Order: sequence, then structure tokens, then C-alpha cells
Amino acid sequence: MDSESLVAYVNGEYVPRAHAKISIFDVGFLRGDAVFDTTSAWNGRIFKLSAHLDRLELSLRAARIPCPLPLKELGDVIVETARRCGLRNAYIQTIVTRGEPPLGVRDLTQCRPGLVVFYVWILHAEQIRRGGQWMTTLR
Repeated sequence: MDSESLVAYVNGEYVPRAHAKISIFDVGFLRGDAVFDTTSAWNGRIFKLSAHLDRLELSLRAARIPCPLPLKELGDVIVETARRCGLRNAYIQTIVTRGEPPLGVRDLTQCRPGLVVFYVWILHAEQIRRGGQWMTTLR
């Protein structure tokens, strides 16, 4: 699998990895005002997706960031992103940012939250046995 075939979901759109971008004015980027969750897929099955979504929702409530999609729809986005990437074994990163406020507005409650879902590939068993390329660069 090459990186050109990977897809990310960014603020309502499925985009090629190379086009996955967020605004530099997003408060999540500017101030780290965001919530994330990482889960995994093994053999094409996402591990405990509903439990991860519940935990993400609790974190969003604690941070007072509204969830940009109902949880059911967010789960569908995660599954669809996996389908489009074609990765059977991967880490799944879901990030909800505070978002970007309207121009000239400093009230952060006026921000529209951002949503990014992307998959990070996991080394194949043979690569793990050989030490993996990433380990070679750290030595």
C-alpha cells in the first residue's frame, strides 16, 4: 500500500492524503484545543468502535467542544474512511478540533468544530520480524 492511495476525511470531505489539510486559523492548531481518539483495525475489523465513540463523546463534553456529527454518523465516517483506504490493519485517528471562528470574532463558542479521520498503516508481520524500517532509522 502506498501513501498515494490513502484517504482522509477532513471537515465533510474524503480527500487524498496529500490534500488533507486544516486551516492555520483552526483553534485546534493554534492552541491545541482539540480532542482525539485512537483505535485500531485488525483483519478488517475495527476494535470496539462504539466504546471509542462513547469515550470521544465524553471527552468532547468535558472540553465543551460540540461533536460535528451525531455519533452514529461519525462511526459511519470512520468505517467509510477505512473502506476507501483499503487498510485491514491500521491505527485510526479521529480528531475533533475547536474549529475556526468567523472572521473578526473572538468568541470561541462561535467556532464550527473541525473533524479529521485518518488511518496510519501498521507494519506487516514480516516487517516487524525484520525490525521495521522505522526502527532502522532510530538506531
